[in-house]
Amino acid sequence: MAPTHPREIQLKCSDGIVLAAQSWRCAGGETTLPPKHRILCLHGWMDNCRTFHYLAPVLIENAPAGEVELVALDFVGHGLSSHKSLDGAPTVLAESVFYVAEALHQLGWVASSNNNETEP
Repeated sequence: MAPTHPREIQLKCSDGIVLAAQSWRCAGGETTLPPKHRILCLHGWMDNCRTFHYLAPVLIENAPAGEVELVALDFVGHGLSSHKSLDGAPTVLAESVFYVAEALHQLGWVASSNNNETEP
Protein backbone atom coordinates (compact mmCIF):
# COMPACT_ATOMS: atom_id res chain seq x y z
CA MET A 1 0.00 0.00 0.00
CA ALA A 2 1.52 3.36 -1.00
CA PRO A 3 1.88 5.85 1.84
CA THR A 4 0.43 9.30 1.67
CA HIS A 5 2.72 12.30 1.47
CA PRO A 6 3.44 13.96 4.81
CA ARG A 7 0.82 16.34 6.10
CA GLU A 8 2.22 19.52 7.65
CA ILE A 9 0.60 20.21 11.03
CA GLN A 10 0.93 22.85 13.72
CA LEU A 11 0.33 22.15 17.40
CA LYS A 12 -0.37 25.15 19.65
CA CYS A 13 0.95 24.72 23.18
CA SER A 14 -0.52 26.20 26.36
CA ASP A 15 2.21 28.87 26.53
CA GLY A 16 1.57 30.07 22.96
CA ILE A 17 4.50 28.22 21.35
CA VAL A 18 3.58 26.55 18.06
CA LEU A 19 5.24 23.23 17.30
CA ALA A 20 5.55 22.20 13.67
CA ALA A 21 5.29 18.55 12.70
CA GLN A 22 4.78 16.24 9.78
CA SER A 23 2.27 13.41 9.89
CA TRP A 24 2.11 10.26 7.76
CA ARG A 25 -0.64 7.68 7.57
CA CYS A 26 -0.97 4.78 5.18
CA ALA A 27 -3.27 5.45 2.24
CA GLY A 28 -6.26 3.21 1.88
CA GLY A 29 -8.09 1.31 4.55
CA GLU A 30 -10.62 2.88 6.91
CA THR A 31 -8.91 6.19 7.69
CA THR A 32 -11.75 7.58 9.83
CA LEU A 33 -10.89 5.14 12.60
CA PRO A 34 -7.99 5.94 14.93
CA PRO A 35 -4.82 4.02 14.07
CA LYS A 36 -3.91 0.96 16.13
CA HIS A 37 -0.30 2.10 16.40
CA ARG A 38 1.20 5.55 16.77
CA ILE A 39 4.84 6.48 16.34
CA LEU A 40 6.27 9.80 17.56
CA CYS A 41 9.64 10.62 16.00
CA LEU A 42 11.95 13.03 17.83
CA HIS A 43 15.02 14.48 16.17
CA GLY A 44 18.47 15.19 17.60
CA TRP A 45 19.75 18.45 19.06
CA MET A 46 21.04 20.01 15.81
CA ASP A 47 18.26 18.76 13.53
CA ASN A 48 14.57 19.01 12.64
CA CYS A 49 11.63 16.74 11.80
CA ARG A 50 12.72 16.38 8.17
CA THR A 51 15.27 13.87 9.47
CA PHE A 52 12.47 11.33 9.11
CA HIS A 53 11.51 12.33 5.55
CA TYR A 54 12.94 9.10 4.08
CA LEU A 55 12.40 6.72 7.01
CA ALA A 56 8.74 7.52 7.72
CA PRO A 57 7.38 6.46 4.31
CA VAL A 58 9.24 3.14 4.55
CA LEU A 59 7.75 2.44 7.99
CA ILE A 60 4.25 3.37 6.82
CA GLU A 61 4.59 1.42 3.57
CA ASN A 62 5.30 -1.77 5.51
CA ALA A 63 2.36 -1.35 7.89
CA PRO A 64 -1.18 -2.66 7.33
CA ALA A 65 -3.47 -0.09 5.67
CA GLY A 66 -4.65 2.59 8.06
CA GLU A 67 -3.13 0.95 11.15
CA VAL A 68 -0.16 3.24 11.76
CA GLU A 69 0.14 6.99 12.18
CA LEU A 70 3.60 8.51 12.39
CA VAL A 71 4.29 12.08 13.52
CA ALA A 72 7.73 13.71 13.34
CA LEU A 73 7.94 16.72 15.66
CA ASP A 74 10.09 19.83 15.45
CA PHE A 75 11.33 20.88 18.89
CA VAL A 76 11.09 24.56 19.89
CA GLY A 77 13.72 26.55 18.02
CA HIS A 78 14.12 23.88 15.34
CA GLY A 79 12.70 23.65 11.84
CA LEU A 80 9.36 25.43 11.48
CA SER A 81 8.47 25.47 15.20
CA SER A 82 8.37 28.73 17.14
CA HIS A 83 11.69 30.11 18.27
CA LYS A 84 12.19 31.70 21.67
CA SER A 85 13.79 35.09 22.20
CA LEU A 86 17.58 35.11 22.15
CA ASP A 87 17.65 37.34 25.24
CA GLY A 88 15.43 34.95 27.23
CA ALA A 89 16.37 32.08 29.49
CA PRO A 90 18.29 29.25 27.79
CA THR A 91 16.32 26.22 26.69
CA VAL A 92 16.79 23.19 28.92
CA LEU A 93 16.05 19.53 28.27
CA ALA A 94 13.08 19.60 30.67
CA GLU A 95 11.35 22.10 28.38
CA SER A 96 11.59 19.64 25.51
CA VAL A 97 9.87 17.00 27.64
CA PHE A 98 7.12 19.53 28.47
CA TYR A 99 6.59 20.28 24.77
CA VAL A 100 6.49 16.59 23.84
CA ALA A 101 3.73 16.13 26.44
CA GLU A 102 1.91 19.17 25.01
CA ALA A 103 2.19 17.71 21.50
CA LEU A 104 0.78 14.36 22.63
CA HIS A 105 -2.23 16.15 24.13
CA GLN A 106 -2.75 18.26 20.99
CA LEU A 107 -2.59 15.13 18.83
CA GLY A 108 -5.19 13.47 21.05
CA TRP A 109 -2.84 10.59 21.76
CA VAL A 110 -3.21 10.94 25.55
CA ALA A 111 -6.08 12.08 27.72
CA SER A 112 -5.87 15.55 29.17
CA SER A 113 -4.64 15.74 32.76
CA ASN A 114 -6.41 19.07 33.30
CA ASN A 115 -9.60 17.62 34.72
CA ASN A 116 -10.86 17.78 38.28
CA GLU A 117 -11.94 14.16 38.42
CA THR A 118 -10.18 11.77 40.75
CA GLU A 119 -9.65 8.12 40.04
CA PRO A 120 -11.31 5.62 42.41
